[in-house]
Amino acid sequence: KKTTQKEQSCAWTLSIGIMLAKYLKTVQWLSRDVIIVFADGSLPYGAGIRAWLAAYFGGTSAIRRGVLRQAVVLETIDTPTSFLAEVEGVNGIVPNQDLVNTFFNYAHKLKCPTHHRGAWASVFHTFNNGGVHSSHAPFLELQIPAFTLKGQRRPNEKRITSPENVVRSLEGLLRSLSNNLQQLHHSFNFYFFTAWDRHISNGLYLYPVFAMQLPLIFFKTPRPAFRDIRAFLVGLGALAAVVLVSASPIFLLATNEDFVTAARKAFQLEPGALGPPPKCIDPALDPTDARRTVVKWLAAGGLGGTIVALVLRQFAFRVFDAKDAEKAGPDQANSDPLLKPDRKGKSVRLSIPLWDAICCSSAMAAVYLLAPVTIYSWALAMPLTTLLVPPLLAIHPFDLRRAPFSTLFSAAFLAVNLFFFLVPPNQRAQLLGFTANEAAQSATAYYFTQIVPIVPAEARKFLPTSLMEWIKRGELAAMFDSDLLVRFYEAARDYNCIGGLLFPAVCCIYLPFIMLLIIVGLVLPAQNVEEGGLTIRQLRLFCLLVLGLVAAAVVGGV
Repeated sequence: KKTTQKEQSCAWTLSIGIMLAKYLKTVQWLSRDVIIVFADGSLPYGAGIRAWLAAYFGGTSAIRRGVLRQAVVLETIDTPTSFLAEVEGVNGIVPNQDLVNTFFNYAHKLKCPTHHRGAWASVFHTFNNGGVHSSHAPFLELQIPAFTLKGQRRPNEKRITSPENVVRSLEGLLRSLSNNLQQLHHSFNFYFFTAWDRHISNGLYLYPVFAMQLPLIFFKTPRPAFRDIRAFLVGLGALAAVVLVSASPIFLLATNEDFVTAARKAFQLEPGALGPPPKCIDPALDPTDARRTVVKWLAAGGLGGTIVALVLRQFAFRVFDAKDAEKAGPDQANSDPLLKPDRKGKSVRLSIPLWDAICCSSAMAAVYLLAPVTIYSWALAMPLTTLLVPPLLAIHPFDLRRAPFSTLFSAAFLAVNLFFFLVPPNQRAQLLGFTANEAAQSATAYYFTQIVPIVPAEARKFLPTSLMEWIKRGELAAMFDSDLLVRFYEAARDYNCIGGLLFPAVCCIYLPFIMLLIIVGLVLPAQNVEEGGLTIRQLRLFCLLVLGLVAAAVVGGV
């Protein structure tokens, strides 16, 4: 009988586990219990390891129990040529670096080829909920340092790794940590590897993102809407209404089965018209059904956003009148900008348009939101900062005569985002005439053939070469070539099953932000829009943004 590839892989892994167990029974230096667990790594969300941990800590395990110090998960194919050390867990949690460094030292000493993801690949893997299915993630959630060794066969590697070298590397790790009285804890807990013996810590990679967020403070705090606390609070209230009404239906339909049932009863819908939230029992899904489900979620959120937009438009005419503001003059208008009844008996008046108050409040809310997110998950904060900051600085009601630069930029940003998010990938490729992967290959080829040669050799190490090499591998392009609505459904499933942060970030930050741009640009009246095209302030702002992006790229490149 022929054995399948999966059976051969299982046999290779079982042989290593049994070999290590037999050897450890003969050694004299072992001062800790070593538990070797054989779990099904093909189950989603590390279900095999989670079941064992539940039994171990729940009191149903037959073995002697105690504090788990660290763990190493081995997942391999038959006859691998090298191993990938996967350290990323759920939401970017990584083990203490002492554990990983110890294994790397032994692996390279014993010629067991081991590598890890590059910095940008690790950022993308973390942002995309890449660690939710890893078997070491359940240990990290319990504050147990752990990582996974994944056996691989890469095209440029011919030599098969010896099982004996793998066992000896694991033995060296066990021997190094066996006699420690406490866990190693003096190393880094927030990092990205750039080589097996080099890394970038949070002491370096946080500051470029903070610098990219600073223009929101520099260019929004001098505006009258920020200096007037009452107008600022009105803007915050409008922003909260947009986020709450547009994001809540999407979030509840995707996560709360009771809400789905109540919605069916309220609108007298059939069970098939509104499906249940994604389940993690069987993660297999039909892309067509997933896309149809997400469209219904977005329709519910869009309906709520439309209602808020119409209410805010009526409110904008009530709280601000350009003619009254011109008659009053700036001094009188600023003396009591709010709570000044007019002759028609209206209770609230502003000296600035509602769209300006919303824009300033949104910028400050973004700063207060992005700063802690940057500290908690840099991989999530970096793309959010890149997406949110430029539009928040240029946001205006669309007016090509008085604000052409802001109008064109905001309109192009909205069009590109809606196009990639809503249009199916096949239709995108037909409309554009090329795929994202083809565009990425052309851009990286131009970089390596035209830009790198003209840069002096001494300065080339400061170029974002590692970023361009990662883009050339096509991981980012593959995401844009895929159906983003299906990815959104998968992110919702990851959140329901394991708490992945990508879904709440997209649902509660990105989508309300798109709705806010639509409301300010297309719905609210264009009152007191600043005259002029591209101003010196906007040029200076653009330079600051470019410098921030270059600094972030240099950090990744170095």
